[in-house]
This record gives sequence, C-alpha cells and structure tokens, in this order.
Amino acid sequence: MREFAAAAAQGSYVAMVRSQVDRFAGRDDILVTGRGTLTSAELVSREAALIDTAIGRIGEKVAQPDTRVIDRAITGSDRPLTADQAVAVRPVAGSGNGVDVVRDGGVRDGGVQGVHGGDLA
Repeated sequence: MREFAAAAAQGSYVAMVRSQVDRFAGRDDILVTGRGTLTSAELVSREAALIDTAIGRIGEKVAQPDTRVIDRAITGSDRPLTADQAVAVRPVAGSGNGVDVVRDGGVRDGGVQGVHGGDLA
C-alpha cells in the first residue's frame, strides 16, 4: 500500500489506493509469505534458481584465498567484525564453496555454524 501511495505524487483518494492494492494482491501470480507480506511467483522462482545454483557449487573449491589474505581483510576492514563474526567469516571465506550455511552456534566440524544466519531448507 505504501508503494501505491508513494507513486501517487500528486495525491490520490484512499479508496483508490486501496483498490489498487486489492487488485494487486488478487493477482494469480502474487503470493503471501509466511510473514504476511506479498511477493510474486516470478521472484520466488528466481530466488529458487539462485539457491539451486549456489548449492550446485558446493565443493567446487573456487576462490580460496590464503588465510593471511582473509585475516588481513578481517582486521583491516573499516567496519570491524565482532569476534563471533570473524570466527564465522574465516571458514566461509576460505571454503571454496558456492554457498556455506551459517547458523547460531559457532564453527563445527563438517560445516560452518556462525553467529548470524539461517538455513537453506
């Protein structure tokens, strides 16, 4: 609704904006997310393709910088990381995977588990 209202730079009637929102929300290609927001089937399809591509790159061992390069990037950043973030970043930055899963709990054998993040499933 906010976007429709903002698009009406010269103003619009509330009823008109609500009507536009209702028409948009009623489209067959519009989906309601688990959080109650709206998205499109096309966007979900594109996101799924990105995830599939990233998962397909696991184990490729590409872009594996030397640990000294990773350490310099972490310590030389103008936006310092917390200790927990640095612990999560080091193995991810050097893994060579197309994607690594970062979750609460620190780093464990067999995969990265960091302070912030979610799951792919």
